[in-house]
Amino acid sequence: MNDRITNVWRSNASGQARQHNGNVFGGNTFNYGASPTPSSPQARLADDGPKSRPPDLAAGARPCSLDDFRIAIICALQTEFDAVDILLEEVYEGEEAFRPRHPDTNTYTFGRLGGKPVVLVNLPSMGKVSAATVATNLGISFKYIEIAFLTGICGGAEKDDRGNGISYGDVIVGKQVVQEDFGRLMDDGMHRRTEVEDVLGRLPPRIRQWIGALSGWRNLKGLKSDVKVILEKTFDNEEFARMFAFPNRHEGEVLPVGRDLQILFGRVATSDAVLRSAERRDQMIEQDKVIGFEMESAGMWDQLPTVLVKSVCDFANAQKSKEWQPYAALTAAATTQAMIRKWTFQVHS
Repeated sequence: MNDRITNVWRSNASGQARQHNGNVFGGNTFNYGASPTPSSPQARLADDGPKSRPPDLAAGARPCSLDDFRIAIICALQTEFDAVDILLEEVYEGEEAFRPRHPDTNTYTFGRLGGKPVVLVNLPSMGKVSAATVATNLGISFKYIEIAFLTGICGGAEKDDRGNGISYGDVIVGKQVVQEDFGRLMDDGMHRRTEVEDVLGRLPPRIRQWIGALSGWRNLKGLKSDVKVILEKTFDNEEFARMFAFPNRHEGEVLPVGRDLQILFGRVATSDAVLRSAERRDQMIEQDKVIGFEMESAGMWDQLPTVLVKSVCDFANAQKSKEWQPYAALTAAATTQAMIRKWTFQVHS
């Protein structure tokens, strides 16, 4: 792998392997002026007003400050982080202008994905508390985040809401998140709180409309095609192929034999407990019409304009294992890259 290079942009458009481990500033304290109080993105933009916005970054231009980053990607596991990391088209390291603002203690990787500047961060541990802490810190340093992807792996239902089978490596884009462990635990099970003030909110209108457009037949067909191309290029690299191959993969295979990639749009259940019960899984599917199960989104859903992109690595039952995690992490990362290509920044200047 290429040596670590600092203070320069490094091109990785062709998918060549390279080593980098985030910026060298995470965990330290740097004060670069007043730090905004963590709040919702909408509230921060309303407080700042249009005059405080930085000039819009020209397409393909190198970002010059933290305010030029409008896309965040958050991962919970190292495998998830690495899957996004290897797809970065450019990486920027060692730039003082990218030091987090005090008191942000996150460690970030800065780069370009899908042709746009992105900031990538890995959670210190799984669960919503860790996600909430990272999201709060991210909001301190990055005032103009338009969209934040929570990218990685999840458990899945065995069928979608139309009765079609779901396979390992299929990707779920969360249109809504249900917090399954917030309620009252009774003799007959968990009674989830459903009052308006106790449930996670809807996606912002702009993101909701964008996801609706992506899920349409023509756009979805193009999205799946783009993801397959990304997977093909990734598996052309022998090291990446070893890191993220699905079980029993043979040379030249991009998808498991007899399968096509599915990108599903639906409701996802979130809780702080790893789900390994088919009975409990089926109860949640019946009650809340969910198709995926994960652990972090509740911590950041109401703090950042979050899009959940998770790939199925197990079916949330007693047969849960880790053998499909690397491949699922890669398909989620590839889908995130393809989605970012289709995201259009708002024009502010």
